Amino acid sequence: MSKSQRFLYGCLRAFNEKHYAGLLSDAHIIGGRIQINLGTKDDPDYSVVYPLRKTPTGKIWALPQEHLEALPIMVTKFKKDVAYNQKVYEYITEYKSAKFREERVMGFRQLVDELCCFEHSSPIDFILWKIIVLAGVCGRLVCRVSSQPGFGKDSVVNVIGDLCGTSVIVHKPTMAKLKYVLTNKLVMLNELANLKGDDREAMESFLLATGALSNVFENNSRSVEGTKETYNIGKLSLLLTYNDKACYPENYVYFDDMFNQAVPDRFIPFQFKGRITEQLNPNPPNAAAIADQNAEYYKSIVRTIMWYRNHWYEEIALKPCGFKCGAERGLPQRWASNFDTISHFITLYSENAKENAALLETLYDRHLEYQKQIRGADPFGGPKFTEELIQ
Repeated sequence: MSKSQRFLYGCLRAFNEKHYAGLLSDAHIIGGRIQINLGTKDDPDYSVVYPLRKTPTGKIWALPQEHLEALPIMVTKFKKDVAYNQKVYEYITEYKSAKFREERVMGFRQLVDELCCFEHSSPIDFILWKIIVLAGVCGRLVCRVSSQPGFGKDSVVNVIGDLCGTSVIVHKPTMAKLKYVLTNKLVMLNELANLKGDDREAMESFLLATGALSNVFENNSRSVEGTKETYNIGKLSLLLTYNDKACYPENYVYFDDMFNQAVPDRFIPFQFKGRITEQLNPNPPNAAAIADQNAEYYKSIVRTIMWYRNHWYEEIALKPCGFKCGAERGLPQRWASNFDTISHFITLYSENAKENAALLETLYDRHLEYQKQIRGADPFGGPKFTEELIQ
């Protein structure tokens, strides 16, 4: 068995199904926050909850919003048959949290190198992509990435999602799809396209709020019993991904022209090169056996990611490599901020100052390459950046 086989979807699915069996997790959330009445009409007792359901026809569980961070959980006690808006909920009153304990089992470099260790035609680009994804899971950032098909954008996010339950991909996203996944730490929107009318307006508002690293998003496109839908996005990292412009027909509306200019101006872009060259069956017949054989290894990755979520900044302080920040490179403020966040995690990965500088220059070059595919030979041509503040 090769090391890369451990990261095949079938193997990770087998691990996920076995480890998280009997548990409620982020993946089971089926809607935004709702307010239910645990009392009576004359003596109400309101509670704001998130609805969860494990199967399409299974029970709908109601978890009080203040306990959302405890997921995944095993329910031990609940109040049965709480009716709300023509649905019946099981209100969770007691549970046991099944979170992995955090532990630095491996260093950040080993984590990056071993995660999705597939053969790639441009290893440095794939390393930078893995660092960006982990930076989004452990810290907070927003950016957008284009590449040729087969680069491996999905694979890294899917693997972390199966192992940790903290990341998710939404293909051809709409707000109707998005509202179910905003409790994840990292959301990847793949191939935004064909949005019209209210859907486009709602998505634009969401991207403006998220791109500004706001704490709350209010969806004004629809109402529930006369109130706005409000989502906590204070810890959310958002990655926007799609193929290179040359991959689409001439009349295709590319992301840079899809919304008001303020939207692309909030998401620093990169164009990565290469593709995964290793030929592997994503669903090997012995997937369950591979998962069992590597269960402790998977757990070591999860524990390490959990550790870096809470301690990455402490470790950076011990690696004073230094780097040329985004503002020094002439990037506008929002782009510079996210470039610097990625730069911190590149510093965590680098063995020495020389490698750190080389990786940062490659990252900046990939940013310029994206600009060239949009603006032509002059990467700084085209419209000026907007830097208005959200009131």
